[in-house]
Amino acid sequence: MSRKTKKKVAKRTVVSQPRKARSRPVWALLFFTLAALVAVSVFDYNTEQFNATDPVDPNLVGFFGSWVGFYGFHFLGVAIFLLPLFLLWFGVRLVIQQDHGKRLLTAIVSPLSIICASGLIEWMSPVADAKGSLFEGQISNHFGGVIGELLYARMLEPYIGTFGAFLTLMMGLLIGSILVFTDNLGRFLDYLQNTYRAFLAKRVESKGARSVRKAERAEAKRLAKEEAAQAKAQALAERATAKKDRFKKGKNAEPEVPVDD
Repeated sequence: MSRKTKKKVAKRTVVSQPRKARSRPVWALLFFTLAALVAVSVFDYNTEQFNATDPVDPNLVGFFGSWVGFYGFHFLGVAIFLLPLFLLWFGVRLVIQQDHGKRLLTAIVSPLSIICASGLIEWMSPVADAKGSLFEGQISNHFGGVIGELLYARMLEPYIGTFGAFLTLMMGLLIGSILVFTDNLGRFLDYLQNTYRAFLAKRVESKGARSVRKAERAEAKRLAKEEAAQAKAQALAERATAKKDRFKKGKNAEPEVPVDD
């Protein structure tokens, strides 16, 4: 008896995907709400609202708004305007499934980025006074706040100079923003490189198109000149022919004078 051949069963390959932190929609909504409250508090704040029993122009968020506005502008200066943006983005990260550790990294790097921004603002105007400026009714200290003044004027500028402090703060803000707002640094760099290459290609293409349009305009101008010259020559020829015809008609129409014998 012939033995039955067993059917070969294809082995299933198990592909393991990296585990991701699950979505947290409730916490995300809380951060969205907090970002909105902080944004309104900061934009509606003036120095007369803090520690005032009956302020003339109360903050739209009440005591919380005046508290956030005072301490935010006092410690971070104008950089406090970045806080709602980072809070909003952290809420977005809570909604979307993320790799493990990404949310923690965002929570750590976000305040460091805002601190670098406050130091950078202090570098722009280290001795400037808020009086007479756009933020006169909001800033109680320097434009970079207490933290910006401490970071730039006391920790960086005396040791690495103005340019070194600027470069350090700018790189801190740039690297922090990339880590917070992007998921893959290599992919982000590839995106920048591809965008730059596309810009160069469009520039070369537009340059070639401009050259073609310029040549077309020059050719059209030359043809227009030739047509104008031909039309002028034709008009002169027609005028000369008409003049010659009038001369012949006038000569034929002259009466004959009789001659006396």
